[in-house]
Amino acid sequence: MVLILSTFGDLSTDWVIDWLNYYHYPFYRINAYDVFLKKTWIDISNSQIVLENDCLKISDINVVWYRKFGLLRNSEAFKNAIKVVPFDSMVHVYKEWSAFLKTISNIFDSKRWLTRPDAVRLNKCSILRLAKKVGLHIPQTHVVNNKNAIEQLLMKQPLIFKSIYDPFFPKYEDKMYSMYTQEISETLVKECDLPELFSPSLIQEKIDKEYEIRVFYLNKRLYSMCIFSQNDTQTQLDFRNYNWEKPNRRVPYKLPHLIEKKIRKLMHKVGLNCGSLDLIKSKNGLYYFLEINPVGQFGMVELPCNYDLHRKVAVELIKMDRKRLNRKICGISV
Repeated sequence: MVLILSTFGDLSTDWVIDWLNYYHYPFYRINAYDVFLKKTWIDISNSQIVLENDCLKISDINVVWYRKFGLLRNSEAFKNAIKVVPFDSMVHVYKEWSAFLKTISNIFDSKRWLTRPDAVRLNKCSILRLAKKVGLHIPQTHVVNNKNAIEQLLMKQPLIFKSIYDPFFPKYEDKMYSMYTQEISETLVKECDLPELFSPSLIQEKIDKEYEIRVFYLNKRLYSMCIFSQNDTQTQLDFRNYNWEKPNRRVPYKLPHLIEKKIRKLMHKVGLNCGSLDLIKSKNGLYYFLEINPVGQFGMVELPCNYDLHRKVAVELIKMDRKRLNRKICGISV
């Protein structure tokens, strides 16, 4: 049986489940917020989980898909809590929530995984260093906390800044805010009255790009999409700053064989068999690696490129399950 650890409202999970139903394949889904909505009993001694009237035996599970299992900040319970609970107490709540999620994940530690949970907490700077080691080009990258360093770097090259960890953060009144990639200029440094010292920030050289590339990686297979974001001032630095009135053109793309080989090597070293990667093709012909999102949306690659990825993920889960059961795979093809 396939177990899916996800969150309520994730469309990619819903569409993969549609394909599992199509193939009449057994699965069970646990959403992270079920603990707030359903009676939950994790019986560690007898290796089973009870949700309402469903009893899930650990021995019945062979493969687990870890898909956005967590995100406490998006739950109604969290949104209500931050209005009345002191900040110090919310830190404790986060730790308790993380321990609860880890408890569920550890129960299935010996199973086959599509995205292991212990590999999703990636450090952006560490991944950049690892990408360089496997032979991928990366932008010149710095972490600085002072105005003098930025002024010195600006004398050598154009710069951008972005979040070191997570570009999304919660706010009161149920609104979510995001930090987009922004360009740093001498004018900006002067006009914003940048202090001499500030919080450590990730600074990179600004690559003169031809286009961006999003890659979905699934057990050594790569599905790439080219994004023509550079012709729109709203998206030329960060395509996530979507222009909904005039969306960027997106088309299927084939990376050079050597770049694909290096990406496979990188994902193997990181310990991921599934995830999304961002790259840039520069105007001087080089491919620059930017980052990995281990649970990124792959629907944005499937829909414009017609890659049929949700079915392929479902098929991959079935194959992984049957491989563990040592059963012959028939009637299902990728």
